[in-house]
Amino acid sequence: MWRAGSMSAELGVGCALRAVNERVQQAVARRPRDLPAIQPRLVAVSKTKPADMVIEAYGHGQRTFGENYVRALS
Repeated sequence: MWRAGSMSAELGVGCALRAVNERVQQAVARRPRDLPAIQPRLVAVSKTKPADMVIEAYGHGQRTFGENYVRALS
């Protein structure tokens, strides 16, 4: 799985989000045409990130964030 963690530190959250979204759209363009045209949703994992980074991602249009730890399921 490709991760943008180090990329966001180097380029900023906005650039990292754009890069990931571009890769997602490229993958969508390659999928077989007989599959349903459902737009994938990018879930940003924010559980270990500082609040200012999460707020910056939100400011750049990211609306879905994940916080779960497997341990918390029990």
